[in-house]
Amino acid sequence: MDRRMVWFTEDDLRTAAGDGSFRRGREYVDAVGELVPTALGVRASVRGKDVYEVWLGRENDGLVAECACPFGLEGNFCKHCVAVGLVLLSDTTTEPEPDPGAYLRSLDQQELVDLLLEQAKRDPALYRQLMLRAGTTGAPQVAVLRRQLDAALQVRGFVDDDYATRARDVLDTVQALVEAGHAAEARPLARHAVELLASAAGAVDDPVGTVAGVCRRAVKLYAGRGQPGRRST
Repeated sequence: MDRRMVWFTEDDLRTAAGDGSFRRGREYVDAVGELVPTALGVRASVRGKDVYEVWLGRENDGLVAECACPFGLEGNFCKHCVAVGLVLLSDTTTEPEPDPGAYLRSLDQQELVDLLLEQAKRDPALYRQLMLRAGTTGAPQVAVLRRQLDAALQVRGFVDDDYATRARDVLDTVQALVEAGHAAEARPLARHAVELLASAAGAVDDPVGTVAGVCRRAVKLYAGRGQPGRRST
């Protein structure tokens, strides 16, 4: 891993997580899988009670994170995020890597659009995010967003591995509406998300609390207590 990727310090990790999660995160360093660079950070799997996907990212040169564990799904900087951060800080490899940002900035707008749409054909998560963001341009398209919400959060018998990611994308979009001054349009969507998540929690086996964790975040959004959004890549 290129050391230039590291945009934070151990103190930043401690500040983001708090002393308790930071201390517990040290115990999970050996549970961290391979670090995979992304456009704005790094991804890794961490084995705890289950295997959780973690993303550490950069936002305005600050440190943000996402984790699929129940505590992380509520928007918290959890012990698994700390563990990934500590592994990244300890990596001493100095071989430089290509800069995808520089490459993308060298393309003109049409080339960027074509590249993104081509990738979206093969990547359901990217397609979903593009559809969600398209529904928030200009005046919020509440009916369109509600259909996207239904498609993402309705389950049939079990929660698949991608459920937490789909739910997080939807809630990020609802939160973006709130932050853009469209709270009136966002609250019914948050309420509907709570209804779907509550229904899912009652209908499926959820031993690691995936649905419950996302549901708590949706309730916070509906109540107007959502935390600053964290972006996926």
